[in-house]
Amino acid sequence: DVVAISTPPFTHCELAIQALEAGCHVLCEKPFARDANEARAMLAAAEAAGKVHVIGNEFRFVPQRAAVARAIAEGLIGEPRFANLTQWAGFIKAWEVDFPDWWFDPAAGGGWLVAGGSHMIDQIRAWLGEFESVSAGLGRVTLSRGPVDDTYSLRFRMKNGVEGILQQCSGAYGPMTELTHIAGTRGRIWLDGPAVRFADASGERELPIPADLALPPPPPLTADPRNAREDWQAMAYVEIAPYTELCKSLKSAILGEVPASPVPLATFADGLANMAVMDAIR
Repeated sequence: DVVAISTPPFTHCELAIQALEAGCHVLCEKPFARDANEARAMLAAAEAAGKVHVIGNEFRFVPQRAAVARAIAEGLIGEPRFANLTQWAGFIKAWEVDFPDWWFDPAAGGGWLVAGGSHMIDQIRAWLGEFESVSAGLGRVTLSRGPVDDTYSLRFRMKNGVEGILQQCSGAYGPMTELTHIAGTRGRIWLDGPAVRFADASGERELPIPADLALPPPPPLTADPRNAREDWQAMAYVEIAPYTELCKSLKSAILGEVPASPVPLATFADGLANMAVMDAIR
């Protein structure tokens, strides 16, 4: 009934089309494809099959991010005008030796732009609409294998006039550090650790997370030896709860039911839009 594609990205197009032509709904991991041409073929196949098609952009369901999306949509900050999203992390630096060989091959869908940028670009689109233009560069900070990037930096403009900066480095030493701020004509909203904060002419305050955006607690550790790995523990509790909510919404879409979460799923149409932005960056 449903196929989940968790293989390397250079196989996604062929496998997704096979599954759709076999009459299956498809949940495809990101990066969605190698480029927008493959993404376009995947979307066409999904629409022709009339099946549910979803991308694994689970971070849309993180309560803080979903709360920002709602606040912007409800006009809390007025008209969005400027966005700054910057992140320093060390995933590649810490676990480069554990990454599979395909990850270091740009033709196979490797590199940090498509690994991390696919999430960030999808999130910006969920908050602010569609991209109009980008001016960008790909870089390497500590990466020692293959002709791919561990860092990217871009200045962007959205179709609604928002100007922004997106920078992400996964080869940095030290703790993860994030800066996510969006300013509008009436106020500014930003992420502050587990909190969402807002400021306007009346002052600054923390915004409560609406109850309908809350996630279930992650499951406990098991006897599976993979649960003891440092990289698994670093990412699992960040990803499992929002991915659980994504899968619940996928099930609701297949059954024709109203999903419990108001957060929209990322579809193959979003996958195509995200890939078009990444193609432009490259």
